[in-house]
Amino acid sequence: MAIFCAELANSLDINLFDGSVQPCCKLDQVIRLGDDEISKLQYKVFDENTEIQKIKKDLQNNKQNNRCKNCWDAEEKNKISWRLDKNKQYDKTVKHLNIQFSNLCNHSCFYCLPKYSTTIIRHKDWVNPGTGEIEAIDNNLDNQKLNKKLLIDLVKSYTKNIKTLDLSFTGGEPFIANDFIDFMHELIDTFCNIDKTRKVIIGISTNTNVQTKYLEQFYNTITSLKQKYNIHILIISSIENIEDRAEYVRDGLVWKNFQNNFDIHYKNADDISIRMTLNAFSVVKIADFFKYFSQYNTHIVYNYANQLFWRMDILDKSFYKEFECLENYVVDNNLQRMFGHNPWYKTIKNSIRNDIENAKIFKNAITNIDKIKNTNWRPVFPEYVEWFDKI
Repeated sequence: MAIFCAELANSLDINLFDGSVQPCCKLDQVIRLGDDEISKLQYKVFDENTEIQKIKKDLQNNKQNNRCKNCWDAEEKNKISWRLDKNKQYDKTVKHLNIQFSNLCNHSCFYCLPKYSTTIIRHKDWVNPGTGEIEAIDNNLDNQKLNKKLLIDLVKSYTKNIKTLDLSFTGGEPFIANDFIDFMHELIDTFCNIDKTRKVIIGISTNTNVQTKYLEQFYNTITSLKQKYNIHILIISSIENIEDRAEYVRDGLVWKNFQNNFDIHYKNADDISIRMTLNAFSVVKIADFFKYFSQYNTHIVYNYANQLFWRMDILDKSFYKEFECLENYVVDNNLQRMFGHNPWYKTIKNSIRNDIENAKIFKNAITNIDKIKNTNWRPVFPEYVEWFDKI
């Protein structure tokens, strides 16, 4: 019996700067597009490349494809897999297109990887994502691999039964890329010119730390487009600490500039949310983070750093009290709305599990980050010193 996957049918994650594609974020490995295949298939290469065709064929034959291991493993444990969850939400009139637009970035977040930030690349050295040791960076990581015209042609190919384009941009930092606004404009025109009743939902993941002029240009363009088309703007601000703690984690961030830009987005976007990349340094004073953002009508979601040694798993139970403070603050101030449908403030402390092995790698890695950047985490996060020195 054939197996249906909504993500495979109507979603694409496309990375313009490393030339990769995947139908969803749970794919075991991204699919690297070869020059020959791109030349032969043109825009069809995104969903008709050899690897995606193999996944489709395997699902048709009820065969497990190794790239879909995440979903198969969940289903074998009688859990709701990503595939089953997305199938419930499936709407054949909607296309989901996530574009990693550029790796141009003005931050060098300590948990990030060189391939996602040109600022990290300029350090020349970074910490190995497995060992935390200092290693030289491959300086060929900032070359764009895919022609943007292929994406224009892809959107142009969408049949008339597609009524909504759910379009999201990540980076790098999209707002500082020279051609981001023009490219977004062209994609919208391409999709909506066929039928002006079509809707475009635009989600932009941003560090909210760019020059104001870029935001003014963006919202001027959006205002003009909204006069012609049905457009909804969602801004996802990436931040997990406040003030000097945020500036350490996201090296390059200026907190006052973030505050000013967040206010601009809040006044002009249709929706705004916050995505925390939770790491060990996010835990202490996490209640203060929510106190600050409680003044806004926004909700807060989270993900984890890729590297296990940056995660809060490495902390011991002495840090539980931070989440107890958070839960009390949320309940006392009736702030459950900030968590949407997932009240994760109640369960997130379960991620703390005293992972000693990765704590030792963390100790090495954060020490090396300070060597690379000529910084010092201790005066910024003094509450961690006692725990750190015992590792």
